[in-house]
Amino acid sequence: MLLLAVDESPHLFEALVKEIEPQNTEIISSPQRLTSGSGRKLLAETVESDITMIMDDDTRLTTSTINSALQVLDGYPEVGAVSMPHYDELGHMISPGGKNLVIRNGVVRRAYPKLDFDAKWIEVQDLDGSAMIYRTEMRKDFSWDGRYSCAFEDLDKSLSILRSGKWKQAIVPRGRVIHDKSGLGKTPEYEKRRFDGLAVYQSYGKFRSKWGLRLDFRAHLLATVILPSLTILHSQRAIGLVNNQVRRRMARRLDVQNDF
Repeated sequence: MLLLAVDESPHLFEALVKEIEPQNTEIISSPQRLTSGSGRKLLAETVESDITMIMDDDTRLTTSTINSALQVLDGYPEVGAVSMPHYDELGHMISPGGKNLVIRNGVVRRAYPKLDFDAKWIEVQDLDGSAMIYRTEMRKDFSWDGRYSCAFEDLDKSLSILRSGKWKQAIVPRGRVIHDKSGLGKTPEYEKRRFDGLAVYQSYGKFRSKWGLRLDFRAHLLATVILPSLTILHSQRAIGLVNNQVRRRMARRLDVQNDF
């Protein structure tokens, strides 16, 4: 069963569903605008199958990718949730699918894992929720927090899983997520919300209040000074450029290109 969470113009999605799989698709609409966290929460609470798959609308998976993920969940009962490396349309890796967390003296730092493409799975502590497959029974141990208006719902989710002490989170390096960025620049209202530095600042405040943690200095400065300042100066384009620069730096650091 495919579930779609929408908060605007559900009739437009109904027309789309009729063209794909109307018998196996259900639209769940919300009268309020959905954040990533609240949208994922709405979907997750509705799922009745043993496995839940969360995907953002700009990600694509292949059949082989899904099979690789399910093989890990079937073969390793200690693994509760998996994601996969993210690539752009040109085959360049833009995210490994998760990060390691180093928590010390009230500071949480995210670090990129070293990928071994011969490994069936690699444990991480901060799994990417934009394309995540997990055991539905895990919702007893964590929930998507819809109070974050922008960012931090993923880190919050991962910390909740860590706190439960029941499950491992893992990257499946043989899997592949295509992150489609072709829509950038075509939805200005959405991008205005997405690149809202003041919303990032507010969400970061909620995160700090809930967990008693702050980010490392560079990420802390980005969330508390740089992004809010750019928003106040009405420089949404600059925020997008900062975001893209961070992604490019990450891709260079990973130094991985799809060769298969």
